[in-house]
Amino acid sequence: MPIDIVVPEMGESISEGTVAAWLKSKGDAVSEGETLVELETDKVMVEVPAPVGGTLLEILKGQDDTVEVGEVLGRIDTDGVPATDGGASAAAGGAPSAETPTPRPSVQGAAPETAAAEGVRTKASGAVGPAARILAETHGVDLARVTGTGPRGNVTKEDVQAAIGPGGAKAISPPISPPASPPAAKPAPGAPALGPPAGAQRAPGEREKRVKMSRLRARIAERLVEAQHTAAILTTFNEVDMGEVMAVRGRYKEAFREKYGMPIGFMSFFTKACIEALKGFPAVNAELDGDEVVYKHYYDI
Repeated sequence: MPIDIVVPEMGESISEGTVAAWLKSKGDAVSEGETLVELETDKVMVEVPAPVGGTLLEILKGQDDTVEVGEVLGRIDTDGVPATDGGASAAAGGAPSAETPTPRPSVQGAAPETAAAEGVRTKASGAVGPAARILAETHGVDLARVTGTGPRGNVTKEDVQAAIGPGGAKAISPPISPPASPPAAKPAPGAPALGPPAGAQRAPGEREKRVKMSRLRARIAERLVEAQHTAAILTTFNEVDMGEVMAVRGRYKEAFREKYGMPIGFMSFFTKACIEALKGFPAVNAELDGDEVVYKHYYDI
């Protein structure tokens, strides 16, 4: 018998949300109380559990769809018959077991986004939480290379944080990593390493990556803009030990002057430090364009 999966009450003053991710696919066996879908609101993330055990019969609301409290997200068949296209053959030759997984299409030849998503589903049983997905997109982490430690192998926010590590993103996805460049020629002993770094130029389409904002992030952006108009803007100052910079500057000062006809300043050191910081925190180098976050893979300073 089909049982509806409805949007639950999501908190005070919250009447609607967005489908962030389905943790189960059509035809999968589900247990009572097992989380089926995650909803994202302006304030919180809401997990919708299965009201009964059975087979996920149909999904009525897909990812990024807006839903209201009480609206039907999908249906569960309590008889345990998987909802597949081979229903007629199943009726003729016996109903297949509820534990029989629905075959997934091969990712060979699929689009990069599809293949990457399928890789995540295979490794983490199809479960990547919205918080983990947002964190991975912000830091450029390839979710297909992150091992999930959550229930049923789900990839959690903590798993992504562990992949990022204290020194920056470790599991970087191919679209964000710069193309391999030939090693720069080593300077002669005692000669300063001057000049621009040797790196391949990116194609125009690879200079930026656009990610649609979640409802939560869009509301945070809205509140930050309001705060800029109403709150006092302050400036903070921090002291930095410049001892090593002064030592490097003194070591190459004369060689720099002989090659370029001018003394070496401090701005190049500041620029280098800024670029390294932006590489470690790409969200700082991003901008908002409509409902999208534009992550830039170049640095204009």
